[in-house]
Amino acid sequence: MDNLYYILEIFENVDIFLLILIRVIGFFVIMPIFSTASIPTMIRVAFAIGFSLVIYTSGIAESSTILPIDNIVGFFSLAVTEFLIGFVMAYIVYVLFAMLYFVGQMLDIAVGFSMVSVMDPTSQIQVPVLGNLLFMLAMALLIVTGGLNFILAAFFRSFDFVPIGFASFFSIETLPTYVISVIVATFTMGLQIAMPIVGSILVIDLALGMLLKSMPQMNMFVIGLPLKIVLGLGILFILLPFFGAVYNNIFDIVFTSLETIIFIFGTGG
Repeated sequence: MDNLYYILEIFENVDIFLLILIRVIGFFVIMPIFSTASIPTMIRVAFAIGFSLVIYTSGIAESSTILPIDNIVGFFSLAVTEFLIGFVMAYIVYVLFAMLYFVGQMLDIAVGFSMVSVMDPTSQIQVPVLGNLLFMLAMALLIVTGGLNFILAAFFRSFDFVPIGFASFFSIETLPTYVISVIVATFTMGLQIAMPIVGSILVIDLALGMLLKSMPQMNMFVIGLPLKIVLGLGILFILLPFFGAVYNNIFDIVFTSLETIIFIFGTGG
């Protein structure tokens, strides 16, 4: 009987349920792991609908301040706002983890892998070799450590702090500034992560340059390229056990950024 009651209630408040679903779709469309192209579209849609049903039946969206909409234009504007709310939250998560691609690109250039790229099965784009390795490690840690559950919980709570129909996306002045500050901080963190290996390879390049000056007859391309690959991968192997600390730092920033974004939407900036 309870299930029948919830089904009938959904039909009665189908507008609220659809807006919840639209925010969920906006979140999943770019959220790492859920946006992977290796997961069939029907499964992703079914998961989005199921997650929306959980949110609706939990009662967390009962405080929605949605106004009666008697035309398609009003509903469409609410739908666009809800989609953008979910999209911005997932975009912050994606940018912070995609920073590892930036790190990998810098490492590829330093080591000599920049001429090679691989197809990322999650995004279906060409990505740097080492960047893909670091990103996959981060995604594995996100699942194993339960970080994905915390991100979904934060998104779930967004319906309490930012009720359906409450936020006015285009009137929030502090949102663009905050998103830009997160992107700048992301690039700064990426440089800090890549510097140990890039700096070591730079020292090797300087040493090879001095050796070339003293022995012009040596073929530095034949000697230098394998040497940089071996030393670069060796340094990466030594630093890999510390990747857990890097992941923890990224996840802390992700969770803090999500809370800040929810606060900005909830207070109107």
